[in-house]
Amino acid sequence: MSQEAADSAAKRATVKDRIEIGKVVLDHWNAKELKAMSAKLSGGLTIAEKRELKKEAMAKLSPEEYDKLIAIAEKLGLSEGKSYSDSTREK
Repeated sequence: MSQEAADSAAKRATVKDRIEIGKVVLDHWNAKELKAMSAKLSGGLTIAEKRELKKEAMAKLSPEEYDKLIAIAEKLGLSEGKSYSDSTREK
């Protein structure tokens, strides 16, 4: 994912999307972890980096939380929209 794609998605995200994302993220990651994640994301992600972040997210989030975030990411063009259960099957 390029920085331009991430910036474009951020501009298209609604207030409701941002609140939903914020609620889930703040329930599972502390400030130090978010700062480290932000540093990783700042230059865009390789496929390997994206897979690693997905693996970390799946370990921390419930299937419902994961699916909620993926639905938003898909709407913004950042994800294929694979559900938690679909993603666990492809491992």
